[in-house]
Amino acid sequence: MNTMISNNKSFFTWVKQTCSEHPEILDHMRKSMDPLNRAIAVRIIINAGVNEL
Repeated sequence: MNTMISNNKSFFTWVKQTCSEHPEILDHMRKSMDPLNRAIAVRIIINAGVNEL
């Protein structure tokens, strides 16, 4: 089984792709009881330029 990982994406490309492809995961992370999960989700959303999911 081959696993391909793309390491050549910029952070901003990655966050925009993550917001468009996985909004349900970010929404779940924002509602988490863990403050680190909430902070990561908010940072991804802010850097992607998305106001609301």
